Amino acid sequence: MGMPRTGREVLPTGIQTFKDIREGGYRYVDKTPFALLATRDDRHLFLSRPRRFGKSLFLDTLKELYECREHLFQGLAVHDRWDWSAPHPVVRLNFAGEDYGLGGSLQKEAAAMLADIEEEAETGLGAAGVPHRFARLVGTLRRRSGRRVVVLVDEYDKPILDALGNREVADANRRFLRGLYGAIKACDAHIEKSFVTGIARFPRTSLFSAANQFTDLSLDPRYNAVCGFTDHDLDAVFARELHGLDREELRRCYNGYAWGDPMETLYNPYEMLRVMGSREIESHWFETGTPDHLAQLVAERGLTAVGELDGTWIERERLSDFDVGAIDPAALLFQSGYLTIRERKREGMSSRYRMEYPNVEVRENLGRLLANAAMSNRRQTRTLGSLLRDAVERGDERELEAVLRSLYAGVAHQQARHAGRYEGFYVALAKAVADSSGVPTLAEESSARGSADLVLHGGGNVFVLEFKTAASDRADAEVEAAWNQAHDKGYALKYAAQFKERAVVVGVVVDPAERNISRFLCRRPFAARGC
Repeated sequence: MGMPRTGREVLPTGIQTFKDIREGGYRYVDKTPFALLATRDDRHLFLSRPRRFGKSLFLDTLKELYECREHLFQGLAVHDRWDWSAPHPVVRLNFAGEDYGLGGSLQKEAAAMLADIEEEAETGLGAAGVPHRFARLVGTLRRRSGRRVVVLVDEYDKPILDALGNREVADANRRFLRGLYGAIKACDAHIEKSFVTGIARFPRTSLFSAANQFTDLSLDPRYNAVCGFTDHDLDAVFARELHGLDREELRRCYNGYAWGDPMETLYNPYEMLRVMGSREIESHWFETGTPDHLAQLVAERGLTAVGELDGTWIERERLSDFDVGAIDPAALLFQSGYLTIRERKREGMSSRYRMEYPNVEVRENLGRLLANAAMSNRRQTRTLGSLLRDAVERGDERELEAVLRSLYAGVAHQQARHAGRYEGFYVALAKAVADSSGVPTLAEESSARGSADLVLHGGGNVFVLEFKTAASDRADAEVEAAWNQAHDKGYALKYAAQFKERAVVVGVVVDPAERNISRFLCRRPFAARGC
């Protein structure tokens, strides 16, 4: 299996080819139990996972398995459970490498991809359209080999995601792919297995209506860890490389992803390989490319469309669809890896999920992205975030008020139109800036009798904030009502024992005309003295 490697040389950072990892002597987390499960599952399978989670490597593993490259699987779980004498022809389409934002680029690239496969398989070049050529290729391979064909499609959705800024091109790419993926259904008699991966889960009526036989594994608990590393994986495979790194800090910063099983949390593989190689706890994954359509969504729909999702309950159906004409922010954040499942509740024949940011890396970076999208001067985000953190850690309520006033005064006019009388905007912006600076935040933090708008804590202090909007002539009454709501419903009571006299309940009233704080009332309900 190649020359033995030591140190950082064993880390397969960025390598998506199963053969290179196995023959090159790199560390490998054995995902072949999932590959074996997939081979025995339904004939046509679909899996959604965020970028850089190992989808391409898993598809390549399936390719080598079906082609019966036995030497690559020595010592792995699948080796003694597979018939190595019965290889299948494999057709793999990979849309990851090109930019499909221009009209016609997808059709050209798909035709070139098929031409390469036809040339390698010596089936003769097709002259008809891509779907017909695909069907002809599959039929020819079946007749020639006497075995049914395995079809693997990587990044099936990228041609649409690349073109989201141009609705005409996005729709044209969707129609083209609909025909191509529909050809898979037409070839059903010749197909042993088809496996399609991507980031977005487009509704079947949008893209797969002609190929609606696909079984979606994305939220199937059996496949929760098909991509990603568990703590057990890290201990079993990378113990030497992890030596000297703070495991609790790694969990806090990078662990937390879950799909079908909220109890089995995962790390992003690319992230962990970079951390083990660099020995630095930094933002390796988020900075590799945040989708442009996320920032565009915030610009078009406002900060609250995205900023209010952390900690909320979402119906399963909302996580399952991502359509060109109606992007659901919850689906976008979940499928991109910026929200994850923390808890599941069965409701009749369906489910609801409590969603949270998966870890510190996502929380801080997404908070910064959201705050930057709302502010007229992006440099203010980092400055105000630092000041907010200092105010919370010192328990300085007057400084906290000053920071929030400065924050709301700096909102860009494009975002200010989303604010108005909606208090959620001001909550979401304060939370985003706090998140960006590492201040622990809890939005809609539940107590026995309700939910606080925002909780900030640090340095042994906790601030429980309740927001309201009201005109100036109602401000005094509303700020008392806000404070009384937080106090009377016990929003801060859960912190009484831990924080004692350092728990502060704050009522905040924002004047919708001025779009800033008009009243700020803070009291320490568990202290002998007031604020």
